Amino acid sequence: MIRFVALGESMQTELAAYPGETFAARVVRIADTVEPKTRTIKVQAALPNPDGRLRPEMFGRVRHSRATTSMPAVPQSAVLHRDGGDVVLVERGPGRFEVRAVRIGRAAASGSGWRRGRRSASGW
Repeated sequence: MIRFVALGESMQTELAAYPGETFAARVVRIADTVEPKTRTIKVQAALPNPDGRLRPEMFGRVRHSRATTSMPAVPQSAVLHRDGGDVVLVERGPGRFEVRAVRIGRAAASGSGWRRGRRSASGW
């Protein structure tokens, strides 16, 4: 998926001319338009070629494996906006809650010290 590809990111390339060998590549350009007939987006990667073994139009496969980051999420209703910051109330025990600062992401809230299994005042 194109949303996981970023400029400067590394990729692994296997060329048909050199079976079993893997070449490191780096993304240098991502097209800004979708090819309407194929519904593809071109990604250009640079491969070092110090020995001159790589030639134009060589056929190969590119492997992209971006590490994903797992992060906790709470419902938007659990986030309180106060004193210029965002916080959640973390359950510390029956009827006891601690105020914890969080950073709001695109679709999830995360913050330092938030651990899986904790519950907020909204029940999460």
